[in-house]
Amino acid sequence: MKRSALTVALLSLTILSACGGLEKDVNPPKLPEVNLQQQSHDVYFAQGATAMEASEQVMLKRFIADSGNLTHAEVTLLTGANPAAQAQLEAVTGILQQHGVARDTVQWHYQPGSDGTVRVQLETATLKTPEPCPDWRDDPTSNHYNKNMGNLGCAYWTVVSKQIADPRDLVRGEGEVAQDPYRNTIAIERYRTMQPLGGAAESSVMSDAGTGGE
Repeated sequence: MKRSALTVALLSLTILSACGGLEKDVNPPKLPEVNLQQQSHDVYFAQGATAMEASEQVMLKRFIADSGNLTHAEVTLLTGANPAAQAQLEAVTGILQQHGVARDTVQWHYQPGSDGTVRVQLETATLKTPEPCPDWRDDPTSNHYNKNMGNLGCAYWTVVSKQIADPRDLVRGEGEVAQDPYRNTIAIERYRTMQPLGGAAESSVMSDAGTGGE
């Protein structure tokens, strides 16, 4: 009886030590990395002026060119509340549009203490695929503890990463997140009122064809 109890104790210790080793040796799944970059540039206008000076245009265009692809960038314009503010914002927005920024994605904000200056704030995102991928360093034939293999997540995220237009969607999501209780109801109602496939016209043609020999 004592030997039996000792054997059970030894087996228990062996199992616990194996489980402890498993926790320390788990490979986390490969995940992509989203990097957000924030940049800003100040555009100066003469007091009360609504047009941008040529030198300011050159510097703004250079800033935009150095910022890379702005198709999915988050663009914010900050300026003070002055009579020429709207025209100044329009001037800066026009140059942004020339470089692929959609007008409806440019946000305007007014703040005190910045009369005659329009600050352009850009937030862009880059997506880095998991590394190293593919990862076949682990030998599957010796995976006795059924731990995660090093290649877990490589194929999925490598493919998905190439299909994502705006990497910020992985961080913040996009669109309406509130639940719409009427959505399923509308789908069912449309299904019930839908005309059968083929329609009445086709049904009548089929009927005429069936009695065409009479």
